[in-house]
Amino acid sequence: MEYALTALVGLFCAVIGIGFAAFPRRTWEMTERQRRISSVAGVIFMILFVGFMLNGKDPESWAVLVGGIIGYGIGCIPALRNALISRFDVFEPAAKPKGGNRGADGRR
Repeated sequence: MEYALTALVGLFCAVIGIGFAAFPRRTWEMTERQRRISSVAGVIFMILFVGFMLNGKDPESWAVLVGGIIGYGIGCIPALRNALISRFDVFEPAAKPKGGNRGADGRR
């Protein structure tokens, strides 16, 4: 039963890692919804890690770390990342403002 919990925790954190990798890399490219989801997922990730560590569940705390890192690595694969962005609206970057990076007076 302990191995099943470790595997489930690792799988859950891998999904969180894939989600982090599919979000836009820069904060200003994120929508408000993406920022909220990213913050909530990060808090859940940290609560899991600290909770398992404080309870002396070393295999589960390692599963949180390893699952998140492996999930992020898998999510960074360009083909998978592009597929997630095209399939799910939540991963699509925010619309860029017209006119580029120019200020009110037209200078950069």
